[in-house]
Amino acid sequence: TLADLNLDRKLVYTVTNDTPALAALLLMRSKDVSALGIVEGPAGSQDSRLVGNISASDLRGFTASDLPYLSLPVHRFLHYRRFCIASASVDRARRGPVSCTPDTSLADVFDKMKANAVHRVYVLDPAGKPLSVVTITDVMRALIPAGLVQPMNTREPRKRSNVTLPSLDSHRCVLSQV
Repeated sequence: TLADLNLDRKLVYTVTNDTPALAALLLMRSKDVSALGIVEGPAGSQDSRLVGNISASDLRGFTASDLPYLSLPVHRFLHYRRFCIASASVDRARRGPVSCTPDTSLADVFDKMKANAVHRVYVLDPAGKPLSVVTITDVMRALIPAGLVQPMNTREPRKRSNVTLPSLDSHRCVLSQV
């Protein structure tokens, strides 16, 4: 189970429905995560209940003309992104976030990810409060040490050529802070 693998107590970052979308995205950046849970009730309180998810995927196709929408609360921003733009995630948005309980098996979590085409499953207590989040990376990290997934590199390593490539450092892009 997730509890047996200590995946039921991984830190999950959340925002409330009324948090501005820009503030949520800045939090994702500062915490180096690709998604945040959205809760009703005070974030982090005993009364908070998971109602949604905002992720880097919600910015797919984002253009300069969409910048004003970043001032909207996350629930309105997501409504615009998922419904007004007719994104492929509309069906997932209507269903809400994918979740499980601490006694769920890793195999069942993986099946939920696959069936719902998501990268994360939230672990909830009986009242719907987020306890943890399990990502596809967490699943892979759990499977590799267990020997359930073997590296596929069966080829001989390629011989290096004598060609010298220019340094990539001179071609780096610098992203400005939003």
